Amino acid sequence: MSEPQEQKDSVIDDRAKFLADYFEDAFALLIEIRDDAYAKAVRPLKEEQRAIAQESGEIAESAGNLDPLLAAKERIAHLQADSLLLDGKEEESQAKLAEAESARNAPAAMRDRQLELEARYRAIEDEKEVVARRVAEAWWGECQKITRAVEHGYFITLLDGLKQSLSEFKQRTGTVALDSRFQDIRIHDLTADADSPEWSSGCGWYKVW
Repeated sequence: MSEPQEQKDSVIDDRAKFLADYFEDAFALLIEIRDDAYAKAVRPLKEEQRAIAQESGEIAESAGNLDPLLAAKERIAHLQADSLLLDGKEEESQAKLAEAESARNAPAAMRDRQLELEARYRAIEDEKEVVARRVAEAWWGECQKITRAVEHGYFITLLDGLKQSLSEFKQRTGTVALDSRFQDIRIHDLTADADSPEWSSGCGWYKVW
């Protein structure tokens, strides 16, 4: 006993929804794969940038407050060096002079460190761009696996198969000769027309040489 027409229509509707859901799921999976791969690859770079930003901020915050303190420390070290020298402690005096020199050079050293941090931060941005390009190229290959399978299924298995099956059905049933109205059925009626967004998108994806 054949199935009621309503049940057959329901099966077709379910299959159409399955295909629509498949494309949505495949698209979501591809996007998730790409974004996860990029996030994992740049995570250490972003962590380094956060550390750089923190250190640079701490230097900038403390630089202004340190200037008068370092100047005072330099003066005290010089006084202590002179006192040690008068006491005949030349080695200790030289150590205090080195301490004074270090205090005098500290602001310049801090600025040099800030420049070093800024340069590294910019270099990391370039590295992140390289990572993004590498991830995108690898991901594009994964996308190709799915799109090629879909292309084969849509164009060859489904559309070409329907076209061939329709031709065979006409011949087998004699509708080509017996029913002229059947001639009005065209395989292109299955696909979107030239004014549709599907047509415009399709033309953008395929090169015609």
